[in-house]
Amino acid sequence: MKLGPRVAIVTTLLMAAALACAIWAVLAVLRADQVSRLDVQAHAMADALAAGIEPLAPKEAGTLLPARVASANARLGQFRLETIAWGTQRPNNFWSGLVDRASKLDAPVGQLFEPAGMPLFYAMAIPLHSAEPGAPDRQTSAFLGLVCDSSFIAAEVMGTGWRLLPFLVIGILAFGILLYLTLRRRVVNPLRRLIEAIDAVAQGDLTRAVLPGRDDEIGSLAGRFNNMMDSLRVAREKEARATAARQTMEMHLRRAEK
Repeated sequence: MKLGPRVAIVTTLLMAAALACAIWAVLAVLRADQVSRLDVQAHAMADALAAGIEPLAPKEAGTLLPARVASANARLGQFRLETIAWGTQRPNNFWSGLVDRASKLDAPVGQLFEPAGMPLFYAMAIPLHSAEPGAPDRQTSAFLGLVCDSSFIAAEVMGTGWRLLPFLVIGILAFGILLYLTLRRRVVNPLRRLIEAIDAVAQGDLTRAVLPGRDDEIGSLAGRFNNMMDSLRVAREKEARATAARQTMEMHLRRAEK
């Protein structure tokens, strides 16, 4: 493979990798933004739920929460609410981590989960208290779990990726073609003319010259080639004059001997 296509292919592949990384970064930012919006929405919903249920006495949690949760689920849309801990009822293994973090922060804690082979989902542990904030007897009386199917995030990110893919392909192809044409005009063609001139010199033609026309390395190479050609022509002319002078002297010597 010649220099121009080889350089164009390598550079285009590097450009493709850079563009792919850029699109990956855009999709990662989009995903993070979607997760952040979902988290903000979940926190707003958690605050509204807590405001509607609190204060909740610990001994009343087991009897009041099921009806409140059922009523809330009828209005929550894509979210689903469940009771995960109250009184002596402890959270299961899935909720225990979020409940521990919510207990330490004394605030709702949510996280996006990506189980293998399952859709994305968002879960939040919401602590409920027995008294208003600042009350001396305030304590956590129960925990609610808020769950949302978040597969729409992956679907939106993937959809955006597919929408960007044609632009990526067109951009890479356009860049590769433009780079190849530029290399052909700026590098390959001048080098080809220089090679043709070198081949002509190898066959004895010292009249060839390459116009530099540029102030770069290829122009400098063409200028040095022309200087070499000038030196060779001068050397040939000197050799021709010396040969002619020697032949003339030899002729005079032969005539003198006669």
